[in-house]
Amino acid sequence: MKLMPDINKKKTYVSVRKYFEKDFQRFVLMAGYSMLEVQSPRFSVTPTSHNNSGNGQENKIIGHFEAQEIVKTTIKSINSCPDPSNKILINVYIKQMMNVDVQDLLGYGHAQFNVLKNRAFLNFADAFMNVTDLHVYEDQH
Repeated sequence: MKLMPDINKKKTYVSVRKYFEKDFQRFVLMAGYSMLEVQSPRFSVTPTSHNNSGNGQENKIIGHFEAQEIVKTTIKSINSCPDPSNKILINVYIKQMMNVDVQDLLGYGHAQFNVLKNRAFLNFADAFMNVTDLHVYEDQH
């Protein structure tokens, strides 16, 4: 008996990359943050409390708080990934460094860095499951 379904790794890499390159950027803006704030070591990942009832204006505020929570949970999920996955994700997607610069910083060649970056995508997908499942499974089309 399998406890977990088989993951389509290549499609999961694409799913996580899309999250960082498109969705995460939007959540940062919707939360009222700048990437400079998110990059700061002082950026707080402490949850913000809010009430989920109200009218249209309150729903916009709730959307703002939800975006803040997603941004904070993204950072927490990255930080919970093992080394070097967390360093790769922080440098590439939070600090917005070029892959080649991160390779040099961490001391990896191109091929090894790509393998490690793909592993980082899988680690992040596992860590982020409490928000949404970015995995793509073999039985999905």
